[in-house]
Amino acid sequence: MECHVCLEPFDSTERRPKVLPCGHSFCFRCLQGLEIRKCPLDNKRFQSLPSNLPDNYSLIQFKPVDTTSLQFWCQSCQKTATQECVENHSVCSLKKVRAEEAGQLLEALQRDQAAVDEAFGTLEDLRGQLEALHGELEKKRVGLVAAEWRLQTGQGADEAAWESAKQDAAQAAPLWQERSNREDREMTVEEMAAVMVAGSRVARGRDWPEGAKADGTPPGPGTVVAKVSSTQVSVKWDRTGQTHSCSMGNNGKYHLRLLPPVMVPYLETLGGTYDMASVSSSKEAGEVVRKQSFEQAVGLQCTASPTVSLTVLQLCAARTAPVYSGYSTNDRGLRGLHLVSPQQQHLEAALAMPRLQALSITNVTSPQLQQVMQLASLQRLEVHCPFDAPLTMFAPLATPARPGSLRWLRCGVHPLVAALDLVRAHADSLEELQLVAASTEPYGCPDLARQLRSCGLKKLKRLALLRHDAYDGACRHDKESCSAQMKHLCEVFAESNPRPVMLCGACDRVV
Repeated sequence: MECHVCLEPFDSTERRPKVLPCGHSFCFRCLQGLEIRKCPLDNKRFQSLPSNLPDNYSLIQFKPVDTTSLQFWCQSCQKTATQECVENHSVCSLKKVRAEEAGQLLEALQRDQAAVDEAFGTLEDLRGQLEALHGELEKKRVGLVAAEWRLQTGQGADEAAWESAKQDAAQAAPLWQERSNREDREMTVEEMAAVMVAGSRVARGRDWPEGAKADGTPPGPGTVVAKVSSTQVSVKWDRTGQTHSCSMGNNGKYHLRLLPPVMVPYLETLGGTYDMASVSSSKEAGEVVRKQSFEQAVGLQCTASPTVSLTVLQLCAARTAPVYSGYSTNDRGLRGLHLVSPQQQHLEAALAMPRLQALSITNVTSPQLQQVMQLASLQRLEVHCPFDAPLTMFAPLATPARPGSLRWLRCGVHPLVAALDLVRAHADSLEELQLVAASTEPYGCPDLARQLRSCGLKKLKRLALLRHDAYDGACRHDKESCSAQMKHLCEVFAESNPRPVMLCGACDRVV
């Protein structure tokens, strides 16, 4: 602090601060030099000699900041402050500024370190998976060698041993080359018109009238509600709700093209269903689970929305006891679930649901299928994977956690041996099997009927071959090959008890 007269800093000798009766303080030397004893600031007179005025001890004890030993940051110049900056600009502690900058860098370093730790964890998981895969491959190799030995030695054995050796060899290495079930060519407009019936899904086609907007903007699909004639159908459009007549051959014009049927997950539990595809945030997911009463959740896009999907699963898993929160009473856990491309965390959350009876997984993987086998409450299962992402079944499927529980199976996985392995694992309990399969060379297999018969199905009542997959792809199908396929299935299963009903997904409209 300094004297307001001489502008020199106060000290404990000549510049000793003295307090005037008015309350202002000046140094002893300046007060001695006054010709008239009055305050330099407010001109109030005082009588005492300067030497007799009281000292201002607070100013004597005040220690000025040594700006030579402290460093400051000039907020105006955005650099280390000079003496001029300290006196004229807004400054703050350099230590504080650096601490803030260091905090941001430390946060980035810690974030990257966490990412590296996670990568190490992933590598460890992959290491474990590779070791397990190595073990499965070794078992596969041993199985192939054993099957080869049994086949060679069985040639001179009795009929039963020879049949057993052939079956073991066929299971170890199928005789066919895997092939997609999808149609190799596009249907002609004439073929589309021939199979178009009420209920068929359609969209604008080759000869759609220019400027017509009955199907909406942008154009959307519709449903055939009636076949007016052999060349005319009536369509109700999804986007507009309008119904109007369209030509399918009249005067050589084909207004529509046929869309493959949409394969809807078939969970069939008693409670209501909620489609989670539109849920976009964890907050919204929480609101839906708390406010809505449902026992089935479908459309969980686990890869596209991993956090939202996990939140839904965790909240649904907690709905196993009555909860009274001002909304509806949720006294039942989730019983039906449809997952699309689940990650490990999603599957674990689903498997933690003790009352889950129906599960549908699109884009299933081999490890996930092995885990699903351990779900004891499961009664209905639907699994799909595309032809270009087949299951790698190097080891047989695990024994079900509760043998005899699975009664319904819809299967659209590749390769066929994986599908057969799944059927075989539940042969004692399956009552209905729906298999995605073409009517000609399904999966490239020359005799699908005998492959299914060899699975040892004991309670099968209904077998349906679906003619489209879960990816909106139509399978190869025509009436002639379908009729021959159905006839062969009936012949192969003729002695089964019970004798299953054989159905075609296209001809008998099984969806």
